[in-house]
Amino acid sequence: MGGCIGVRFFKDLNHTGDGHHMFPRALGDKLGIRDIIEDVKWYPTETKNTASLHKALHDKLKEAGIPFHPKRDNYTGSIDDALNAMDIAYKDFDRDGFLMIDGKKHPDLSPAEAMKKIREHIENELRKRNKYNK
Repeated sequence: MGGCIGVRFFKDLNHTGDGHHMFPRALGDKLGIRDIIEDVKWYPTETKNTASLHKALHDKLKEAGIPFHPKRDNYTGSIDDALNAMDIAYKDFDRDGFLMIDGKKHPDLSPAEAMKKIREHIENELRKRNKYNK
């Protein structure tokens, strides 16, 4: 797997920025669901000095088996494997924030709590896709 990424690589999770992509976009590409997860972002309520939090979120993803570069690192898991790994990665993060899904704000959610909404969103979108692609 890839090398260590320093905190300077990460930016504060400002409300005017991109937030933290709870389901990494590169993994969405690899699994063919980038369109579904593109606008799924989490923001902490308080944004000052959150670059280290942003790095910690990515570090926990890596520890749970989600590589920063899934194509290069040959990620072989399924969408469900990825969601299960993300549940593990985010389980200890209780920082209050909000989740944005396709422009809709879901307030008062920690990253761990946000995963329930994210899983529901992905499953609903996949059901729609499968219904229309038959």
